[in-house]
Amino acid sequence: MRLTLRGFTVLSLAALLGTAACGDDGGSDADASPQTDAAVDAQPPATRVGTIAVLDTEVFINDGTSVAAGPAISVVYEDLSAALPPPAVGMEDGPLGSCVVHVFDLTKSPPDKERPTTDEDAVAVKVNNGTVDTLDVTCGYNDAEKVYVCPDGMGAIDANSVAVSNDGGDGTNNTVTITLANANGPFELDIVGKHIAVIGFPNALYNGTFPVVARGGAKSITVFNPAANGQVLDTMGTGGGYTILAGAGPVPGVTPANVSLLGNDAYVVTIAKAASDEVAAFSKTLNPSGDGLTLANGSPNVYGLPTDAANALTFDCSGTNGGSCGPNGGAISGFVLSGETTDGDITAAGVGPTDMPDPVSKYATFQCTGVPNTTSVTLTQEVLDAVLNTDPKPTRIETRLSRITADLTAPATTIVVGHSMVGYTDVPQTQ
Repeated sequence: MRLTLRGFTVLSLAALLGTAACGDDGGSDADASPQTDAAVDAQPPATRVGTIAVLDTEVFINDGTSVAAGPAISVVYEDLSAALPPPAVGMEDGPLGSCVVHVFDLTKSPPDKERPTTDEDAVAVKVNNGTVDTLDVTCGYNDAEKVYVCPDGMGAIDANSVAVSNDGGDGTNNTVTITLANANGPFELDIVGKHIAVIGFPNALYNGTFPVVARGGAKSITVFNPAANGQVLDTMGTGGGYTILAGAGPVPGVTPANVSLLGNDAYVVTIAKAASDEVAAFSKTLNPSGDGLTLANGSPNVYGLPTDAANALTFDCSGTNGGSCGPNGGAISGFVLSGETTDGDITAAGVGPTDMPDPVSKYATFQCTGVPNTTSVTLTQEVLDAVLNTDPKPTRIETRLSRITADLTAPATTIVVGHSMVGYTDVPQTQ
């Protein structure tokens, strides 16, 4: 599965701070930036808005089963010259504790569209556990897919390497084992939880990008690849290769603790961006929030949301009621609740419980923020009504609840690091 984390991209300096981003703010100048208000006002308007998110993530399907876990690194820049539809609820840069909803109508002419993503040059991501670096990658923009990816090693797959499905064709296993003939096995101990892009096998079903779910040794890995169920052993000829990808999204069937990237607030995440024509270079260091995030007793979950809710839903991690918010990694730590809907057919053949089929007529995106260092965030009744009452009504909702540390000082970019829950709600169509 792939998480776009697109819900984070509407974050902005003003939205998170809940204050004016420029001009006279009426406050004391004692703690102000060295830039004067006039100097800020003289700045040219921003042409890009971006979010860089590094999150340990766990995924739950509609019935509450945990089905996937792992790190997700998202780098998204959007072109501000492209207009979004007016918010159905809230404002683009509403204050902390508020929500914003956009409804996209695909039946209009022209149809509503999200802002296009842009290439704003390389972004380096380094994670240190307090002693040693556990990840050091440079993410670049894939122009074909219009997304950033983070390669973490690549090489050749030698002739006589093999791939074979571990599923007899009944869909009970969904994995493939790849065994290399390479003289030196390149598969390092930390490969589980990452993804691998494979090319060169004669059987095209063994080629593609797959989550790595197990390591059999330096020359053998098992990947999640249900498309190859029932396929027989295939042998590499020549010209094969692989690329390992870090932070490409949660991996099915793994124990969250075994694929965690961030750990507690002793971990250090460094984000360094090269300069592009539109966004200046920067380097920022943050400590993650939310290790051990557990929702309190009585809090709604991110999965199986009540689709006939008569009241707002408050997601709470209060420790006095059985929850845990985990440590705060910085001065600006708190909750972000975001998500999107689809009206696509979730009963169609091949659609899994975490798939979001392409919407047909309408879909909604939503985001609510919590005040820094509080223990809850609220999905208001107004947001629920807007999300659930599109026409036609949604078939599935993806909800993302993240406990994050934020940096708001990078040019045109919000940076968030922390821990996240992702859940799916299947919406009854007869309700």
